[in-house]
Amino acid sequence: MNRRLLLLIPLACTLGAPQPASAQPEGDTTQVDAMRCWRRVSRNAVHVGERFTMTVTCSVVETDNARTLPDQAALEPETIDVAPFEVLDGEHYEDIRTGPYRFFQYHYTLRVISESNFGEDIEIPALDITYRIERRVGNNPALPGRELTYILPA
Repeated sequence: MNRRLLLLIPLACTLGAPQPASAQPEGDTTQVDAMRCWRRVSRNAVHVGERFTMTVTCSVVETDNARTLPDQAALEPETIDVAPFEVLDGEHYEDIRTGPYRFFQYHYTLRVISESNFGEDIEIPALDITYRIERRVGNNPALPGRELTYILPA
C-alpha cells in the first residue's frame, strides 16, 4: 500500500499543531507531497548481461518547522535490492536545495543476471523507501513522527 503524507505549507513555511481560526497563518497554503520519487532507465530492452543505467530522483520537503527524513541507506548502490538485476556500480549525487524542497539522486549501472528470462518482460521491482516527518512547534526541539513508506512502483 502506498502511503503518502501530505503537508500544508504556508508561504511563511510554518507547520505545527492545529491553531484556532483566529491564529491561522495569513497567506496562501499549498498542499504538497512530503516525498515524491521517480526513475529513468536508459533502455527499454536489454539482453542478459547487457549493461544499462537507472537514475532514481526524489524530492523531499524541508522547512524550518518540518523536515522529511528519508532512510537513504536503502538506495545506496551497495544495499539497493533490484533482483533479478545486479547493481554493478552506482553513485549518489550532491543534494540540491531549492525553496522548501531538497532533491537527491542516485545513478546505477545494472544488468540482468537471470538466464531463465530469455524473451520475457522483466520489470525493475518497486522500491520501498521509509521516511519520517520531523516537526518543530515554536522553539521546542524537533520531534520525529511515525515511520512511513513511500513506494516507487515497478
